[in-house]
Amino acid sequence: MLLLPTGKVWQTVHEEEYLSVIKSGGVKIILNENLSMPSSKKCIKEHGFTLIEAVVSVLIMALLVSGLSTLYSKKIVLMKKQENLHRFLSIKQHMLNYLEVNGVLPCPDVDGDGLQDRKQQSNGISTCKKSYGYLPYRDLALGFATDPWKSPFAYAVNRRATKKTRVTDVCETASLFAKPGDPVHVGNELGNQNRLLLCPSTGFLYCARNSNETLNPSTCKPQAGLTDDCVCLVKNQSTGELEVAEQEINTGADFKNLLEGAGLQVGPPYISWFTPPVGYNDNPSATPYKNLKVLDESGEQIGGAVVAMIASYGVNGQYTWNENCPADLSDFEQENCDHDETFQIDYEKMEESGDRLIWIDVFTAKAALVRGGKL
Repeated sequence: MLLLPTGKVWQTVHEEEYLSVIKSGGVKIILNENLSMPSSKKCIKEHGFTLIEAVVSVLIMALLVSGLSTLYSKKIVLMKKQENLHRFLSIKQHMLNYLEVNGVLPCPDVDGDGLQDRKQQSNGISTCKKSYGYLPYRDLALGFATDPWKSPFAYAVNRRATKKTRVTDVCETASLFAKPGDPVHVGNELGNQNRLLLCPSTGFLYCARNSNETLNPSTCKPQAGLTDDCVCLVKNQSTGELEVAEQEINTGADFKNLLEGAGLQVGPPYISWFTPPVGYNDNPSATPYKNLKVLDESGEQIGGAVVAMIASYGVNGQYTWNENCPADLSDFEQENCDHDETFQIDYEKMEESGDRLIWIDVFTAKAALVRGGKL
């Protein structure tokens, strides 16, 4: 019932109706708590969410979970890419440390045990078993065997590192992969076209590019640039003409005697500061010394005279290894796993895929040997 402040009855309502208590000014509506609500109204109160509201709630939750899952996945990929970069920097440093200490670089690991694999050739010289394979992480004393995607690192070296007539030739960059203790050679002994030459007037050693080279002082013109013909010239006192005055070193024994006479030792390293390519060579690319080379996405060469290459195949690593460089990979991925002497960088695509390359060229290798007191 509704009461006025005086206590008089204003209005009487049916007992089965439910009254609420409201305070508004001086008026009170007194709730009779003994009364019950009709069943139809009570059901509306007890339902809570309708079916539509429940569906919408589930959809919102699903979107939130999906969004968080996507963000988490992207975060994981980013962390793996960053970790891969750190591992590559560590690999390069360990490679250079190995070179400084041993005077040579390791051969590829062929069987996956983490150790380099070599082959004893018929002439008694040890070469790399293959010019490509896995990174020999145990030889390098690395604290990890794979990239962050659990795939092994690919490792490729100078194509002539498997040749018994090349790895101990002082005029070949493949000599970076000789086995310490093997005898040093020069090209003539092994049937190569390389020639090791000495300029007696200066004591300067250098390699001629091939055995068919015509030694002609007339080729030494400023516009022609430096050639092997220009390294050792003397002026004939009678004619006043320049003459080639070089002396050829015919055997490894002669080379050894020459160095020992100067208080130096032979190998390792077998490579020397005069081993091509050097500053005066006009083509420090893959040919003619079978080094590796690196191209950008447009096909332009951005890295030459590469003696060792390390690669990670990123997100597609397991697929690339398991399927042996499948044909449905992108162009740059194909180029980096096809076991030839060319590699390619596509910065935009590699940022997405997580692929990475790092390499050591002959100039970096020589600098490491100098730091290690080997040259």
